Amino acid sequence: MRYHLRLLLGLILFCLACSGGTESTEDVTDTSPEPTEILTMATWNVGLAYEFVDYAEERQPLVLNELANLEDIDVLCLQEVWTEDDRTAVKETLEGKGYAVHIYHTEGTKGGGCTLENSQPMLDCVAEYGCEETDDMVGCAVDNCSTEMAGLGNECLGCLTNDLTRTLDQMMENCLENEEASSWSNGGHNGLVLAIKPEISESDILFGEGDMAAYLVWRSYLTGTWLNSDGEPVTAVCTHLTAVFSSIPYLGFMTENDTVKSDCEAACADLEDPTSCIHRCYYTAEQAGQIDQLLALDLGEDETYGAIGAPDFILGDLNCGPDVQESGLVGDVEENYQRLVDAGWTSANTTVCTWCGLENEILSDAGSDHVIDHVLLSSDVVAKYNVESTRIMDQSYTITSEEGELTTSLSDHFGVAVTLTR
Repeated sequence: MRYHLRLLLGLILFCLACSGGTESTEDVTDTSPEPTEILTMATWNVGLAYEFVDYAEERQPLVLNELANLEDIDVLCLQEVWTEDDRTAVKETLEGKGYAVHIYHTEGTKGGGCTLENSQPMLDCVAEYGCEETDDMVGCAVDNCSTEMAGLGNECLGCLTNDLTRTLDQMMENCLENEEASSWSNGGHNGLVLAIKPEISESDILFGEGDMAAYLVWRSYLTGTWLNSDGEPVTAVCTHLTAVFSSIPYLGFMTENDTVKSDCEAACADLEDPTSCIHRCYYTAEQAGQIDQLLALDLGEDETYGAIGAPDFILGDLNCGPDVQESGLVGDVEENYQRLVDAGWTSANTTVCTWCGLENEILSDAGSDHVIDHVLLSSDVVAKYNVESTRIMDQSYTITSEEGELTTSLSDHFGVAVTLTR
């Protein structure tokens, strides 16, 4: 009996020794100090571009519901909130969550509208291809009538795209020989919303805004400045840079820049059809100019905040991004993204797509993945904070549309959220 007891005791001690025993057990309690500051921010292009991004009408209440249930985001930058009704609904939703909300109301500029002479070839082309009878009149016109579209001129094309929910007859009624008509798509609004939780600041949030040189779509930036717990001013910029198209003719101010014109023509000269290449080159140059404007941004001084200076964060759909082969990301206007990197800015996310042709239900035919939505951090921020990023707003929903019941993403863009601690 004693032998069995000794044997059992020996086995127990042997097992304890194999598992490290009590003497070698490590204390796994996290003894690292709690962060003294946690800051969260996010950017999301909600894609409420009616008749341009699919299912905008059906998605709109889903977008508002996501915003109503948003948690743990201190600074939020939204893009493509184009209509007055949507701006009001988004503002009320976010204010109900305790945000201070800044919307910069722009209306663009007025031009000469259209003449029958310059619009007739476009009307004939739209009729020839039966675009009005399709579910996507705008897409049909872009795909089949780009030459005729270029003949419209800047002011006429801008006016016709003022409200894409109109019928072609309504567009012409608004634009024909109308010198008071807007020359900009979406009524000349910039589509931006910047929302900041007041509790992150030791003083009232200081909001600001500015405009950027652009064609067809009015481009702006919003700024929000707050005082952190150290009494230092911190500034976030919310923006949406020019998209680079090859199918939509570029009829803007870059065509009058002799250097840009010469460079674009030279870059595309060897192609069998250089026209679309030249248009893309003009859009790229316009976007580069906007980036340079942001890089030069200095908010100066304020009575309450003192010297504010350059921004600390740039958030938004920047329509450019890196080529990251190991993550399956295809570069988009890489030379412009590199301008930001060379100036000392770091994107919090360069590993997960936000414009996801392989995942997004709206972009099911896009075919490749890109990261073009960014939370950019200044070099000072990178030096001070630990940074973690995650993709948000990437879930799918079932909706009922004219096509019946189907599955769609919340937007054609997924969002990015960033947590900074120190």
